[in-house]
Amino acid sequence: MMLHQDQLDDIERCALVAELMVLRLTERHLHAGPAAAPFLDVLVERALVEARRPLKRKRSTPVDTHLQAVTNSAEAYVEEDRDSLDAVTLTAAERFLKAAKSEVQGFTCTACGHGSLLQCSASMPIGNVPVARCLHELAVLCDWAIRLASDLYKRSLPLQHAIAPPRIVLSTIRGSSGRNRLVVDLGCSARCKLDGLQSKSFDAVVELVLDVGNLNVETMSALLYVFLHEVTVHAYQRIGAPKRETSHLDNFAEGWMDYVAEQLLRAAWFGSPVPPGVPVEWRKSNEPGLRLCEARRDVAGVKIGYEAAWRVFTALSSCAGPSESGLDLFHQLSCGLNVRQIDVNDRNSLVTRLAMQLPVDGETPVASSQPAWRVVANFAINKDIDAFLRDVLNL
Repeated sequence: MMLHQDQLDDIERCALVAELMVLRLTERHLHAGPAAAPFLDVLVERALVEARRPLKRKRSTPVDTHLQAVTNSAEAYVEEDRDSLDAVTLTAAERFLKAAKSEVQGFTCTACGHGSLLQCSASMPIGNVPVARCLHELAVLCDWAIRLASDLYKRSLPLQHAIAPPRIVLSTIRGSSGRNRLVVDLGCSARCKLDGLQSKSFDAVVELVLDVGNLNVETMSALLYVFLHEVTVHAYQRIGAPKRETSHLDNFAEGWMDYVAEQLLRAAWFGSPVPPGVPVEWRKSNEPGLRLCEARRDVAGVKIGYEAAWRVFTALSSCAGPSESGLDLFHQLSCGLNVRQIDVNDRNSLVTRLAMQLPVDGETPVASSQPAWRVVANFAINKDIDAFLRDVLNL
C-alpha cells in the first residue's frame, strides 16, 4: 500500500516534470553516433535550460503548457540550423522532437489543488491510490520497489515470522541530494522516516529529495536503487523493530542489507518484468544505478557490511543442500535479522566478526574447519537465526 504526498510547489513541480521529460527523451533518442553528438548535446542543453526556466522566473504555468514551451524551444533551435545539419543529425533531432510532441499531446493538465494530488482530476491510479499524472512515473517506481521488497520478505521469512508489507507514504520534496556522501552526483537522495505520518494507517515515510534544476541522466537510473534501499532496508526494519533507530553508522543496515538491495536491483534490471507505467528509459541504462552500489562500498561502514554479507552469501552457496540455493538461504538469514530487535552494537559486532573471521574457499586450506564457517553451515541446516546470532557473537 502506498500513498503519494507531493510537497513540491507549483514552480518546482513544473520544472521537475519538464526536466524528467527531456532526460527521458535524451536516453531514448540521442544515441546517434559521434558525428551528431555536438549538435544533439546543445539541443538537450537548450531544452534543459527551458525546462528549468520556471525556477529562474519564479512563476509557474500549467505543466502541459510548460512542456509545450520546452518542445517549441527545441524545435526552433533545430529549424535555425536545419539547412546546415547532415542527414544523421537531422534524423536524430527530428526523432527527439517527434517524441516530445507526442508526450505533450497526451498530457492534459488540470487544476492540481495547489499540490494536493488527491484533488488532481488528471490523476492516474496505482492500485486504488490516485497519483497526479505529472508525477505518476516516480510513484510507479516506488511502488515497484515496494512490490520487489514485499516478494523478497514473503518468500524469505517463515510463516510464523511473516509480517505484512509496509504501508508507505512517498513524499516528494526539493532539496540538495547531498551527493549521498559519494562522488556520484545523482540529483536525488532519499530517507525513511517515522515522523511526519498523519495517519496510523501508514508505517513509514519514504522522503524522496530531488535536486530540481540539477537532475541528470544519472538520476533516472539511480531512482529504483534509491527506493529499493529505503524500502528493503529501512521500511521493513522499522516494521519489525519499530523502536530501533538507524544511522549511517549501522554497518548491517547500510552495508549488509544494502547488498541485498543491490541483488534485487540486478534482478530487476536483468530479468524482472517491467510493471505497466514504467518507461523503458528508467531501466534502459542500468550502469549508473549499479555504479552507485559500487561507489557506496568505499564508505567505511558500508564496506565492512558489504564484505560480511558477501562472505556469508559465498559460504551459504557452498554448503547449501540440493533443495535450496545459497541465495535463498542468504535472503532468509538477512531478512530475518533485519526485522529483529537487535542492539546496534550487536549488529555491528556481528558484521565485524563475520567480515574478519569467516573465510571463503581458497583463503585457507580447509575453510570449513573454521569456527565462523561452522556457524554459517549450521544455519544452512537448522535455519535458526537466534542461534546464528548467538554463536557469531560468541566467536
